[in-house]
Amino acid sequence: GVSERSLAAARVAVGPAVVRLMTQLSAACQSAGDWTRALALAEEAVALARGGARAAALGQLGTIRFARGDAAGAGASFAEGESAAREAGVPALEARMIVQRGNLRSSLGDFDGALAAYADAEALARRLGDRLTLAAGIGNRGIALVHRGDLEGGLRAYDEALAVARELRDPILVARHLCNRGTALVRRGDLDAALAALAEAESVARELGDRFLLAGAVGNRGIALHRRGDLEG
Repeated sequence: GVSERSLAAARVAVGPAVVRLMTQLSAACQSAGDWTRALALAEEAVALARGGARAAALGQLGTIRFARGDAAGAGASFAEGESAAREAGVPALEARMIVQRGNLRSSLGDFDGALAAYADAEALARRLGDRLTLAAGIGNRGIALVHRGDLEGGLRAYDEALAVARELRDPILVARHLCNRGTALVRRGDLDAALAALAEAESVARELGDRFLLAGAVGNRGIALHRRGDLEG
């Protein structure tokens, strides 16, 4: 796996492999909650990198800034990463950066800006046959539509994203879209369908040990049961 020792050895000859290693270690530190180390590694990777490796490092830096509430910094990183990916001729990475840009705009309440970004990402992902990025774009488009008040449009997007995730046989991706779909169905008042979607999401989350996803599925299932009058469930 990624380690500090392997990073130290790789730094002897700085190149794309070093930057990829630093970017991966940054993501690992982020997952472990070591935000200071994660940020430092991402910033160093960006400073050292060129081409597609730099675009990936900028994406990681933007993700950390986004998670820490630095919207302006995240936006700058994603925009620079998108340009770097385009200049390096790495369209798959460019599409992922555009999704990130959309996520940032959505988090700031700019749903029109988010939807425009997701449309661009989806179009590029479709041309590339990149089903994973396509599912992310469609699913996040659903979230933006629901937040903008278009519940039916959001549900259609969730169904489309769910179909792609099932094709990919990615259980976590399936569960995430099921959870989003179930949550929207609760808002619509379609409680039986909501409970079915959330139960499936909860089952996958328990099996894979995804505690964040599990909390969302269980919490929204509780809301659905309460609205149905099942206070004991």
